[in-house]
Amino acid sequence: MFFQNLRKLFQRFFSRKVPIFDAFDDHRTYNAIKITKRSKIVISGLWTSISFTYTALHAIRKEYDVYTLIEAARDSTTELIILVLKE
Repeated sequence: MFFQNLRKLFQRFFSRKVPIFDAFDDHRTYNAIKITKRSKIVISGLWTSISFTYTALHAIRKEYDVYTLIEAARDSTTELIILVLKE
């Protein structure tokens, strides 16, 4: 119920499940972001060291300003989260 309510609240924002580590490698996701013509994006991901990091780095290479919702990101250990964030 929580996620359904959250989805309704933010339905005007783009959010979807991506079956690969780097969301920018998915042409549907990248094109959906590109057509907004926005230069700032917010990224979060369940595994900080994988999908979160790959997508954020790819977005930076594409010259997007990347903001993170780090409170929603996790990884297998606290130490790994801290290491990734420092990088």
